[in-house]
Amino acid sequence: MKQRCTNRAALAGIELEYEKQGAGEPVVLIHPGHFADWFTPLLDEPALIDHYLVLSYHRVGCAGSSHIAGPVSFAQQAAHCRSLMRHLGIERAHVVGHSSSGNIALQLALDAPETVRSLALLEPALMSVPSAQTSRAFLGTAIELYRAGNKAGAVDTFLQGTCGPGYRAVLDHALPGAFDQHVADADTGINGRRHKRSMSPPIKKAKAAALQFLAATGDAKYLPLFKTNVGDSSYSVAGAALSALAALEPANAYPLAKKYSTDAKGDLSTAVNDIIMSNGTEADFDLVAASYDKAPLSREKVEASATFESRRSGTAGD
Repeated sequence: MKQRCTNRAALAGIELEYEKQGAGEPVVLIHPGHFADWFTPLLDEPALIDHYLVLSYHRVGCAGSSHIAGPVSFAQQAAHCRSLMRHLGIERAHVVGHSSSGNIALQLALDAPETVRSLALLEPALMSVPSAQTSRAFLGTAIELYRAGNKAGAVDTFLQGTCGPGYRAVLDHALPGAFDQHVADADTGINGRRHKRSMSPPIKKAKAAALQFLAATGDAKYLPLFKTNVGDSSYSVAGAALSALAALEPANAYPLAKKYSTDAKGDLSTAVNDIIMSNGTEADFDLVAASYDKAPLSREKVEASATFESRRSGTAGD
């Protein structure tokens, strides 16, 4: 791999290394985890750089970008990407994210939708999907190796788990020296992964958005995912999962809506009430209406009033 010419951008409290190639509509490549040069081969692809302005950068803690103490949330990293785009005069871009950077791309779209022309999400790191069970096993081993001081073993275990046992020959051919850089940045990547289990509210928003996207496909293969996430600690995630379940299996969603009706809040409360009003009895409706009557005045209550009036009008003559 040829030596890249990397620029530096001084942003609010951090510096990010970056490279631009080509001309045209902007495309922003966000590399996965601490694998700083993952997208580097794409910067020499004529199919891209002959038609697009391609921006690739190193996330904080990777290669020559700023190394900062403590965990960095996806929301913070999405803000870094947005700041870099502003610094370079990029108003909107096609944003590409792989693995954990898929989550960052989702977060950017949630926080600043006006900056995202389109999203390309390559295996976003959603730890609640069915395939995550396999990921948890090798990720746990990688973290144990890291904590024991074996950074190279930790990186090797992680890459074998994600890319397969023969990854090293392919990696060394495509990105010579990249493995050593991955090991050098392991403090950011593998060490930082232990903080992702307790997701911040913005990441819960991203997870809820992902569930809504999957629900829109109407594909029954996602039912196990929806059923699992109905019990999520986040009202946004649980609400999105319950609404998705109701669209595919309303008969199964109804008893769950009744179950959660007593303490539901936010998006979960909205989903519960919608399901009960659509599928429940008149007594169920009266129960939901009573809860709204007791609720303090809010935007949600005002918006819901039209729904209640419509239902009351429709049942008055029954």
